[in-house]
Amino acid sequence: MTGHGAGGRPGGVTGGDAGDVVPGDLVFLAVTSRLDVDRTALEGFAPAGAEVLFVVETDASSVLAVQLGVMSDEAAVTHLPEWADMMTVPKVLFIGGDREPVLIGVGLVREGTNPYDPRRFGRPAEVGVEPPAGGAFMHVKTGHSPAEYRDSITALRVFHSYVRVSRAELRALGRVGSVAVTPALPDDVFGDRPWETWRRIQRRQPYPALLWSTWAEHPDRN
Repeated sequence: MTGHGAGGRPGGVTGGDAGDVVPGDLVFLAVTSRLDVDRTALEGFAPAGAEVLFVVETDASSVLAVQLGVMSDEAAVTHLPEWADMMTVPKVLFIGGDREPVLIGVGLVREGTNPYDPRRFGRPAEVGVEPPAGGAFMHVKTGHSPAEYRDSITALRVFHSYVRVSRAELRALGRVGSVAVTPALPDDVFGDRPWETWRRIQRRQPYPALLWSTWAEHPDRN
């Protein structure tokens, strides 16, 4: 699959079509979908109940993404001890989706890394670098030696499996306001509080949508 970086997209919700996402974008549930008790229509979007997808690769008709914020109870270092020092906490395998049982590694690019390294994707990390070069994220093949990446990344997160969604499905969900799109920031992917990913993204949205970042899911418990 091939794709290009998110480039100069603004940090808020994109104004474009949800079906036009590129690697490095986030597709997240809009407030209306998050409040909707019946999420049957969204099962293909995030089978494990995730509220955010991180786009890793794209082609003309579909998007390969990993769910953010869905943690397993398996320590990643048990499966990949040689990568332990590069992983960010919590050092568990994240449930990326429900497809093939593969491991997908995503790294945070180290400052000074060649902006034209073909492993990079996402919005440019350096000023003046035009997409598709200079992405802040890097594809990491965990079957390779960590030495190949040690000088290129400062953080690593590993996902078990992935989600594949058609562009047509994303376009339809975006058209009815079920999902929105924004470029990913490093904390969205590598933050140490992954269960707060949706709220973190929501805080970046224009008023009044940002107010929903403080919405209580269980107000009866307050």
